[in-house]
Amino acid sequence: MLINKCVFRKYRFLSLFFKNEKGGILLPFIALLPMFSGLLFLSFEISQFLQKKAKLSDAIEQATLALTVENNSIPDANQSQKNIDLVTHYATAYLPSEKFSTPIIDISNNKGHLLYKAETTMSYPAQFLANNPLANTKISMADSGAARKDVPVGPSELTDVVFVVDYSGSMNGSFDSAGGTTKIDALRNIFHRLNSHILKNDNINTIGFIPFSWGTKTIVGTGSQSTTYCHFPYAPIKHKSAGDYLRQYTASNLKQFLAPENYHLVDNIGYGELGNRNNRRNYLKIKDEISHHKSSLANEFMLKTHYINKNFIISNILISNIDYDKTIDLMSKKYKAIDIPIDDILDGNICLSSSTAYSLEFNKVSDNSITESLSIEPTGLTLVSSGILAANNLFKEANDKNKKLMIVLSDGIDSGTTTTFDKGGNIISIDDYIKNDEDKKPYRITKNLIDKGMCEAIADNQIRMVFIAIGYTPETNVKSPTYIDWEKCVGKDNFYQAKDAHELEADLQQVLGGGNIRDVGRNTPKH
Repeated sequence: MLINKCVFRKYRFLSLFFKNEKGGILLPFIALLPMFSGLLFLSFEISQFLQKKAKLSDAIEQATLALTVENNSIPDANQSQKNIDLVTHYATAYLPSEKFSTPIIDISNNKGHLLYKAETTMSYPAQFLANNPLANTKISMADSGAARKDVPVGPSELTDVVFVVDYSGSMNGSFDSAGGTTKIDALRNIFHRLNSHILKNDNINTIGFIPFSWGTKTIVGTGSQSTTYCHFPYAPIKHKSAGDYLRQYTASNLKQFLAPENYHLVDNIGYGELGNRNNRRNYLKIKDEISHHKSSLANEFMLKTHYINKNFIISNILISNIDYDKTIDLMSKKYKAIDIPIDDILDGNICLSSSTAYSLEFNKVSDNSITESLSIEPTGLTLVSSGILAANNLFKEANDKNKKLMIVLSDGIDSGTTTTFDKGGNIISIDDYIKNDEDKKPYRITKNLIDKGMCEAIADNQIRMVFIAIGYTPETNVKSPTYIDWEKCVGKDNFYQAKDAHELEADLQQVLGGGNIRDVGRNTPKH
């Protein structure tokens, strides 16, 4: 009976609980509370996921654009690793606290453009669902980006190309005073990339690579039968078949101005040795005797012999041998230029004489030979017309029906000759001795040739000449003695000013490929 009462009370209490409607609304809330909490945490997690997803998307798009700047062709193994590091750095910059997989990068070359694709996966721990045993505490998301960049594919017609490259010492400098990559290093990297795609175009026939300083250097013959010359590609007033334009100024040739009893003063003095310290006593005796003759010719000959190892004398002698009018008249014909055995050049600033670089012509031109030539350190002064005329002569030798493209790369104005000889045969400053600008023109070789019609003569030879100013602005003051209007010389569409390595590469590619590719690429829609 007692048990029945307990059971009765229990059911009675339960019945009263259900009949009591106060607070009944709390029951469903209490029942659904875990689900609401889960949804709240899930919404926080989704919000964080979307934020990270957006940042990852921005990062991968920017990284893909960066790839278009760093890669102008299919990358090699070394560049591929740099690309992986680049994409990873971009992702880390946007999401510094997260971890990423090794990016998957694909760069493909289609005709006229490169396609860039990059993909990476990010993993991060769930923050709001981390304590839920039913939830995965690691969240992964992947994103990808794509971009494309137009690249030159080369001319559509057979084209003979000659590169005329400034190899003066200033090419060892950077593009600006801030330092950084040197101009010659930039050129080396650019040609490495050009060799991998543009220059392999079947329509491009590279027939010449001509480095120049104050003159060029050529090698005639092969092996032990070869001879190296300072090639000064101007028509001489009088051609010397032995090339002794400089070697005529030897101490032994001073005998014509000496008394026979003094011949012994020069007997044991070799070419370029009169100015040596151990020959000073003999030189002073020679100078004393010649001064008594009061002959300007003898005095000038003696000074040239004494200073024949100095660039200011060498340049003066060479300039005095140039026939400017004949040079212009013969630009469409073959002529005998001023060729001097390289051993006669005793100053390294002239004709690349202290360098192993030399002109590469026809079958000597190859990817390897250009790379090897560019690896040599530039040195010397600048005379751009020496490279231009050497290239013009090379096109004449080719004598084919191909189009002709001459690309001149220079980083400064010509190195001017500052001294001459007065009527007494003494060395004197040109500016002090010659007051008339017209009379100074012969000492400014390139400017004088341009004024006489060199640019027009090149155009008449059906040669397209392009001038790229590397890291400098040509003189704009028309009254300046160094003023040359290169834009007028080559034509507005053929004149470029490259302020940095990127512009230099873009200009070269545009010249060779015919399209404007100064843009760094653009993103394409994701698929």
